[in-house]
Amino acid sequence: MALLDLSYLEDVLRPEDVLRLLEQEAVHRHEREPILTQGYPGYDTSVGWFHYSDDQVRDNARRAVDAGFLAMKLKVGSPDPARDIRRALLVRDVAGPDVQIMLDANQQWTLPIALRTCLELAAMHPYWIEEPTHPDDVLAHQTLARAIAPVRVAAGEHIPHRVLFKNYMQAGAAHFIQVDCTRVGGISEFITVSLLAAHVPSAGRAACGRHGADPSASGRVQPAGVGPREDLPGVHPASA
Repeated sequence: MALLDLSYLEDVLRPEDVLRLLEQEAVHRHEREPILTQGYPGYDTSVGWFHYSDDQVRDNARRAVDAGFLAMKLKVGSPDPARDIRRALLVRDVAGPDVQIMLDANQQWTLPIALRTCLELAAMHPYWIEEPTHPDDVLAHQTLARAIAPVRVAAGEHIPHRVLFKNYMQAGAAHFIQVDCTRVGGISEFITVSLLAAHVPSAGRAACGRHGADPSASGRVQPAGVGPREDLPGVHPASA
């Protein structure tokens, strides 16, 4: 507790709330320990890099399915939305209906473009749409999340601190909170945001960031590994 900075969170997360969360989860620690030896599902993040041709994307998606992946990510955010839609439908066609496909726009869309494009992308049932627009624009994410539901929004890789994460959660602006340990400055802020996501009712799932130091496996076991969570680390297969 002494290592966590809860300032400016008091309206939604008090010290006594954190203690209660930790105590509630500590008794279930043994149920989470197998994650350290058995691992947890990952997704192939090399299927659809932005510069890949359609044929490369098709081949990579097929290779990922053959390798046993049940989830994969495609980069979107092209100046030509029709390209994004075509490639997304292509991956869905190759992967089939049961594979989770995440779409990552890397903040490339304005809100009007995101609204139009995401509504069309809904036809291929994406698992989430990640970083659709500028990470500082909480209200744009809120507007998009409401407009494209039940398609879900993921954000957090470029959100730098707990207060902005709090704003996202209060606004219901993201369903997957992808806190990045390096971006927020270390493990203490990482844990604080994870606890915040577990406590705020509208926060949705906390999906720990993979860009830099990765405490997520141990976080699943330690008392701070509170849910609901969906940890899907990106994997870069050598063949992709």
